[in-house]
Amino acid sequence: SSDVCKTYLEKTLMSFIRKVGEHFLDPTSTFEDRILHVHILWKKYESCRKYLKYLLYDYQFTVVDSLLYGGCQVIQSIRDQTHESLSVQDSTKNAMCSMLKFWAMVLLDFRTSLNRKINEGIAQRKCLLQSLTNLINFCCVFEKLIYEGRVGIKAGWEVISNIRVVADWNDQIAHLVKCMVTSGCSLQAVLAINQDMIK
Repeated sequence: SSDVCKTYLEKTLMSFIRKVGEHFLDPTSTFEDRILHVHILWKKYESCRKYLKYLLYDYQFTVVDSLLYGGCQVIQSIRDQTHESLSVQDSTKNAMCSMLKFWAMVLLDFRTSLNRKINEGIAQRKCLLQSLTNLINFCCVFEKLIYEGRVGIKAGWEVISNIRVVADWNDQIAHLVKCMVTSGCSLQAVLAINQDMIK
C-alpha cells in the first residue's frame, strides 16, 4: 500500500537525507567523506526507487524535491572543501557529473510515474510533465558540458546549487538559463542548452 511504501522510504531514504546536512556541519568531515555521499545517496535511492510509483502524488513530489535539496547540500559541502589541486578538481567534476546523472534518473522515474496517473483534463499536471522533461534534458546536457570542460568547476557549482523543479515549463527554462548566465557560463554553453535541451 501507499502507507507501507511511504514508511519504508522514510526509514531508508528520507532519514538519510535529513542527516546529510548535520553530517556536513561536522568540522572533522573530510573531502573524501563528502564525495562518498554522492554515491551513498544514489545507492539509497536505488534500493527503494521501485516503490516510488505506489506513493501518492504529493509525497512523490516531496521525495523528489528532497533528493534535489539533499543533492544540493552534498554539492555545496564538497564545494566548500574544494581547492586547486588537479586530483581534487577531477574528483569534484566527477561528483557533479554523477549528481546530474542521478537527478536525471530520479526525475525520469517521477515523470514516468506521474504520466501513468495523469488525467487528460488536468492542465497543471501536463505542464509539470513538460517542466520535468526540460529539467531531465538540462541535467543530461549540462553534465556533458561539465564533462567536456565547456562549463568550468566554479560555474558548474553555482548552477547545480540552484537546480529545482518549477511547475511551469516556461518558467523552468527561464530559471535554468538565468542560472547559467549569472554563474558566468559562456554564451556557447548557454546556446548548447537552448539547442539541445529545448525541443
